[in-house]
Amino acid sequence: MGRRSVMTAGATAAALVMCLAATACNGVAPGSLLGAPRSASAAPLTKLTGPPADPFAGTPADHWAYGAAGIVLPAAKPAGGYSAAQVETAYQWTKKLLVAANLDPQTLAGGTPTAFANLLTPQQRTGFLNGLNTKGMNKYGTAASTRTNVVSFAPGSTQFIGAGIKVHGTMSAKAVTAANGAPELDIDVDYLFVYAAEPPHHPEQWMRLVNQDGWVVTFAAWPTASPGPAPSVSASGSPINPYEAGQQHGVAGCQAATST
Repeated sequence: MGRRSVMTAGATAAALVMCLAATACNGVAPGSLLGAPRSASAAPLTKLTGPPADPFAGTPADHWAYGAAGIVLPAAKPAGGYSAAQVETAYQWTKKLLVAANLDPQTLAGGTPTAFANLLTPQQRTGFLNGLNTKGMNKYGTAASTRTNVVSFAPGSTQFIGAGIKVHGTMSAKAVTAANGAPELDIDVDYLFVYAAEPPHHPEQWMRLVNQDGWVVTFAAWPTASPGPAPSVSASGSPINPYEAGQQHGVAGCQAATST
């Protein structure tokens, strides 16, 4: 499974390595998302007169919570040699990463993703910020821009509709042993973010976009981390149910959807 890795500094003494797989989709209307393709689905145009009062009505996201309230942390329990307090800290830090990557207003509007950058170590923060406008593809066949780690629409291209962004998912903790024998605390993350949006002055082009973040966030006393390959896969194959979590891990790109 292809992954991108980002080193961050956690609230504990250990460094935090965030391995991302199957994050958010870019390059779909309305407007355009900045960076490389990430895993998501876009709704077909269902009305020519504009969106309904509640653009999430009738979808599985209808009763999901809005925004950060949808990221409900599980009760922290000891895992391996890690205390419940350490697991709780890891959960809280992981939530910050999810919010910064998917819900931050400045980032969504195409601005500098400061909220996400502030969670990184100084060295990786510099690399992340310097690579935001990088063009072209890397050796793994994915876009070289570091903006792929967050969800951003091109400035002025999109306005959100409805009461907010719907969020639903789970995270869990487990203690593992690295290849070098060092202990690690892995936080497995599987979250869905549903955006309802339209291009300015074109409500007839509204749509819902369903983004899945499937991450493994690893807390370990590692001073450095090396990015791994992340495959880029265009929409193809059988349509998926965009509201079913867990099925897109390891797949990057826009997926065909049964409905949104």
